[in-house]
Amino acid sequence: MQVEGVDFNETFVPIMKFSSLRMILTIAAKHDFEVHQMDVKAAYLNGILNEEIYLEPPTGFKPLDSKVWWL
Repeated sequence: MQVEGVDFNETFVPIMKFSSLRMILTIAAKHDFEVHQMDVKAAYLNGILNEEIYLEPPTGFKPLDSKVWWL
């Protein structure tokens, strides 16, 4: 749960460390596994939110009316 004025600077980005990717590919190559990649960006865009989430505009972007955005 975000708190106004406190949690606006926290960001979550679902990415993998390069060392983890190398390890997974090494194990897959050693055991002759198939590896598939999937892009799930749209899953976050179409989700139903049960709480209020506030965002700050990206650095360099000049908002017209407010300093914080509400999703």
